[in-house]
Amino acid sequence: MRVLFLFVVLIFLINCQRNVRNEGIHRCDIEIAEDSSFWDLTELSKPVNLSNGSFYKFKFASNEEYVIEWGNKQFTNISRDTFRTLGDGVLNLKVSNSKYIILDQGSGQRCHYAVVLPLAPKQKEIVEDQCILAYDSANPVLAYAPGDPEYFFILKNYSNGKELKIKEPDLCPATNPFECIDSCYFKDSYFIVYWQGSKWENKKPDNKMRKIKIPD
Repeated sequence: MRVLFLFVVLIFLINCQRNVRNEGIHRCDIEIAEDSSFWDLTELSKPVNLSNGSFYKFKFASNEEYVIEWGNKQFTNISRDTFRTLGDGVLNLKVSNSKYIILDQGSGQRCHYAVVLPLAPKQKEIVEDQCILAYDSANPVLAYAPGDPEYFFILKNYSNGKELKIKEPDLCPATNPFECIDSCYFKDSYFIVYWQGSKWENKKPDNKMRKIKIPD
């Protein structure tokens, strides 16, 4: 058993090293899967009541799978998809406004996926399983890192599916473009991103910034 454990750790470190470009910018995250019996399902099944009068709750079909129920005093929706408990448990509240509830969970290596719950009757949840970088709390827009290295990131309006694909030639020598990003966020109808450019070296930053109008 000890030999098997060491072998698994070795494989992880090898895969992790493939993604590391240099010390100081990219860190490799590992998600440890927990025994599902660790989680208190009674506690996790309690409804979460939000300040705008809406709520959401998890309904467990087993120790490992659950659906989401959400709504307000006028309606209740139940997700058509089933979700699984991961190493860090269940989805967590990220954004709440009068039109949407957004639940979010890490999926490894700085990536997150989201479940958007429209606050209207008979609506289906919207699952965004890309590597999400940031959410706009005022508008139905998020930023995510695409699998295609041709693009730096993509801004997506999840209410209509429209996307704005952003290219950037001046990037650090990373395996994936999003690994060059230091920070990013939405503010006043703009997406603001800070990253390291092509002249970046260890202990020698090459700071860059762009401010992009979010799509309608």
